[in-house]
Amino acid sequence: MSKSIEFCKARAKNEEISCLFDRNWDDAGEVESLALFEKILEGKRKYKIKGEEDGEAREFTISLIFDPDADFDYFTSSSSIHDGTMVFVFENMENCAKRVILAETYYTKKGKPKPRDTIQYTIGNFVVLKEFDENRDLFAPKDKPYLQERTTVLLPLRYDLINGE
Repeated sequence: MSKSIEFCKARAKNEEISCLFDRNWDDAGEVESLALFEKILEGKRKYKIKGEEDGEAREFTISLIFDPDADFDYFTSSSSIHDGTMVFVFENMENCAKRVILAETYYTKKGKPKPRDTIQYTIGNFVVLKEFDENRDLFAPKDKPYLQERTTVLLPLRYDLINGE
């Protein structure tokens, strides 16, 4: 067990900082994140992104480090209610990964990145919680009885900014 799962469980259980505290995080498991990022980015660990957000130019260099035992700042998450098909677990993992890849997540205490900054993300392993609602009284919609599983995926991150000029 790495620091990834320890960090995510502790932070997710803390109702002062997490909206996910109502779940039983003792049942969560850990899945290596490196393979998914390697597949999406074709092995790249450093790359540039350009674009526009709210009329402002976005131009960042992204640097990725993979370390499941890092000292993390926060996690990004994705959750869905579904029929138990594994594709939804992978979809939640991809949602978390895309936020990092596209620099759509940052640690507010360290500040929002500015154009030409380098964002260094240290990425831990995915933490996956699968819950079943057989009685359809917790989260399964009454009109869709086949949606009896809720999957929540957390991805722990360390966020460091290197200011560009």
